[in-house]
Amino acid sequence: MQRRQRESKRRKEGNEKVKDAKKATRKVTMGVKDRQKHKVSRKKKTESASDIWRRVEQTGLDNTLKKIATVKGELKVISRYLTSSCPAIVSIWSQFSIFASDFATSFVQKSWLNSSEHRQLLNNVVDLAGNAVKLVVLAVDTSKFHNLDEASELLTASRKESEDVSKSLQQHVPNMLSVGEGHSAAGGLWELLGWMLYGLKHVTHHVLQPDIDKKEPDVDLSMYDELTGNLYGLFQILPEEWTAKANKKTTKTATKEPSLPVLRGHSGEEVRFRMSTYKELGGSFVDPSPMALRRPLLDSLQLTEDHTLQSDIYYIVYINVLYIFDMLSLPSNNALITKLGPEGLKVTEEVIVQFPLFSATPVKGIFLMVRDNGAWSKVEDPEVVTSEDGAVVVFRTTSCEAFTALSQSCPDRFAAGPAGAEYVSPEHSKVGVIVPKDCFDTEVELDIKVEEFDKQKHSYHFIGIECASVALTISCGSDVKMLKPITIELPVEVEDKEKDTDLVVVRYNNTTCQVLDYKQYTVKGTSKDDVFAVDIKDVALLHIRRVFLNMRETIKKEFLVGYGKRVPCNILTYIDDTSRDSESQIFVTEILDSYTADTEVETKRSSGIIEVKKSRSKDVFLQRGDLIRVEIDGQMRITEAMSEEEQTICFLPGCSNSVSFHTEVKRDPEKLPDAMLFFKTDPEQSIIHTLAILTRDLCEQATEEITARSGSNSAPNENKKNEKREEAAVNILKMESLMTLARELTLNEARELGIQLGLKPDVLKRIQEDTEKDRVASNFQILCKWRGRFARATMADFLVSSLKGVGKVQYADILVDVRRLNRGLVTEDFRKTKYPALKN
Repeated sequence: MQRRQRESKRRKEGNEKVKDAKKATRKVTMGVKDRQKHKVSRKKKTESASDIWRRVEQTGLDNTLKKIATVKGELKVISRYLTSSCPAIVSIWSQFSIFASDFATSFVQKSWLNSSEHRQLLNNVVDLAGNAVKLVVLAVDTSKFHNLDEASELLTASRKESEDVSKSLQQHVPNMLSVGEGHSAAGGLWELLGWMLYGLKHVTHHVLQPDIDKKEPDVDLSMYDELTGNLYGLFQILPEEWTAKANKKTTKTATKEPSLPVLRGHSGEEVRFRMSTYKELGGSFVDPSPMALRRPLLDSLQLTEDHTLQSDIYYIVYINVLYIFDMLSLPSNNALITKLGPEGLKVTEEVIVQFPLFSATPVKGIFLMVRDNGAWSKVEDPEVVTSEDGAVVVFRTTSCEAFTALSQSCPDRFAAGPAGAEYVSPEHSKVGVIVPKDCFDTEVELDIKVEEFDKQKHSYHFIGIECASVALTISCGSDVKMLKPITIELPVEVEDKEKDTDLVVVRYNNTTCQVLDYKQYTVKGTSKDDVFAVDIKDVALLHIRRVFLNMRETIKKEFLVGYGKRVPCNILTYIDDTSRDSESQIFVTEILDSYTADTEVETKRSSGIIEVKKSRSKDVFLQRGDLIRVEIDGQMRITEAMSEEEQTICFLPGCSNSVSFHTEVKRDPEKLPDAMLFFKTDPEQSIIHTLAILTRDLCEQATEEITARSGSNSAPNENKKNEKREEAAVNILKMESLMTLARELTLNEARELGIQLGLKPDVLKRIQEDTEKDRVASNFQILCKWRGRFARATMADFLVSSLKGVGKVQYADILVDVRRLNRGLVTEDFRKTKYPALKN
């Protein structure tokens, strides 16, 4: 009785959802009619078509899931099949195949623009039809699952729906083929045609054909006449490579990549396969490796500092059909269910795999790594295809678990022995290594790696390093003993006028970085211009501003970023506004490059994933493979079981570095009074960032009002004060404000300030020449050159200290006072000692 009540309740809920979907569809239709009443430009019509399709696509996908949900409760697998569910599945296949065909051909012919947005829309409609076919293949097969004596309703539905699909194909195949192979939509249309034909073949071969074979010879088969006629007509208009008439020449054409169905991941990765391979693929999917597997896969690659990832690490998982049904918790004969997955891809015919690279202009020397049976193999010179959408790697395989693309910068190698040796870099003629006599007691080979300093790295704001040499690393076998120090010669441009700078030595390895001044290490001049020598290995020379000698941590960070050894990142936390209620919510924590963080936040906001205010961390400097563990505590807990690995972000530059948490408010008087998120390094477990959200805000406030606190006992309005301070700092650096300051400075004062701010003398000289020494224009250009494209709050503090450094203490005080008023500078601020404008 209870079971019947539950089933009745599920059906009722499904019907209500379908009614809601129909209402949404009517709204879309009414919207289309309303727009048609108004005469608009051709451009607006094209844009409206895209908007309409987005709504139709959303409604269609929702309806598919709702219809499947109503069927799922009745579907029996392995031993007991209720045929009442399978006709519904056949109906879903027919309706969505015809819908996809109708829309795709009309959309391409009338509204197609060769844009990434429209290509994605076509992919979506192809996926819609493909998913309907997959459902039929997995659930409808009378030769294996169904008792033909009890399948009359299934036979009737299959015959009728096959007639409809074959008739639709007769109408649309000519339209699809008329587009031509050179059209940018041709691949998608051919893939759609392939899915429709495959679904039609499966239903006729595995449902209708067994029924015909079972009947006596004298039985009337006139009910199949219409379907037979439709199939014959379809056979006549199909290209030869799609029919049995294909010869060797046309068979080669049939294997063109655009005509193959596609298994797509979420980040542009694809697996193209022949229709005959689909059953072997089963429930396979391809995606970037999940966070719990990323570190094990990265460790198994055994990468060195010479290796650079050129793509994400992807993996293919095969999940057996029985495993899928078990995961769906469908009624089944448990004794017959054997979990054969998840495991890697294994098929008899080759599939074509393609995946995107980070850069649209890939570097030379890219190679492919493919994992199979737990071992990685290297593929040299893989096929790389570039287009306006980026660059992809393409390869073929029958067995694969994971794959990625790498490049390697191999060091130079030279021999040295008891007699000594000298080395000169082929790329940098002024970079040399001198091995003294008796430095080694045997012949050894030394690896030399030279890395250049890039001040534009990650658009990071360098304030301490004026200029730098290349960084040179020497390595040899661990059993080799160095008896004397090696001399390294490195070029650094030093001008006599730069009296406020010092030359320092940086000694570094994989784990440590030391900044050593002249008191700690001797730098010797050489007979070559701007070339200095130092007796050390793994070294670089930096020309830094003297004031930063007491700020060595800043120099270390700039060194690590400039030489590409670390990436400046921010830790951000978002809340999913689309699924939030008063007691439960989904949080997403992500690590982003500091330079791209603002853009990514705006992109996510448009989809309802909103950054929690004041959740962004200060810059953290990470390298490949660093682990950041997220712990949730206080008045909030995770509602889904997650392992420590699933709560840990393994950082990979250029990849998605995020984890999500399903949480709920859990009031516990013995814990911290706020909902807390702690971010810790792993395995050190040192806290690098903390986020606290007032429980009251989480339960009662709108998403836009949720405000993170710097600590559990912070005052309620502290964050608002911080926001005002941030905004005020940026106002000081606006163009109008900088122009006001430029008018108050002389040419010499602006030049001294530019040097204090970190601009090179040759840059200042070029600015004055370009502006013909126009005082205001020259001063303004200097300030703009220092500020760059984006103003940051920390730069306002630096401008104040720099003004004091060149003796403009009064101007620095004016900046501080104006900043408190949350506005930029105006001329009146400099006119009187008491600054009357500051009183407003």
